[in-house]
Amino acid sequence: EFIGAKAADRNGAGIRLEGGQLTVRRCLFYGNETGILTGAGERMTLVVEDSEFAYNGHGDGQSHHLYAGSMASLAVTGSYFHHGNVGHNIKSRAARSRIAYNRLTDESGGQTSYELEFPNGGVVNVIGNIVQQSESTQNSVMVSYGTEGLKWPHNALRLVHNTLINDHPGGGTFVRARGVVAEGITRNNLYGGKGRWIVASEAANSAGDAEVNWP
Repeated sequence: EFIGAKAADRNGAGIRLEGGQLTVRRCLFYGNETGILTGAGERMTLVVEDSEFAYNGHGDGQSHHLYAGSMASLAVTGSYFHHGNVGHNIKSRAARSRIAYNRLTDESGGQTSYELEFPNGGVVNVIGNIVQQSESTQNSVMVSYGTEGLKWPHNALRLVHNTLINDHPGGGTFVRARGVVAEGITRNNLYGGKGRWIVASEAANSAGDAEVNWP
């Protein structure tokens, strides 16, 4: 358990990864200014499995449950992210990001901004997650891709078999991808609440996405 980490720069992290390969399994990150924070490195990898992130973030929007810098890969599986304090659930600048079979839910009272953000693109696979944005969110976009420019030579956004629920009363955006990616795939996702999809791609491939009655 990593609880209550604080620092003078308001970025105290439960774990700070500066290099190498790290696997985090069955851990709790609670009430830290940042849950996990990584540096950058072409050979760095981070794997998170079966862990929980709750009430992390300083409240300035610059600190998150999990932040991955410009690294080789990030993989998050079977984990539970909830009640973020203004920052994002997961922000990844990695060349490859795999976010699979997690519960990423802001829930009642959560103030998370993006549920998932990939500001520099890369190859991103978002598979089989439950994603929910609360009515008190700090940003109406749920999944954001490429907002700071596509950095990596290979860029693809694939969202398959996810459930996305937007509780923001004014609506918002389920998925927003900026920049034209080689692949923009949305397949067999369920979505509920008010919102729109914005995915630009040279090879757009959408099929089977279905709106559900959230109540």
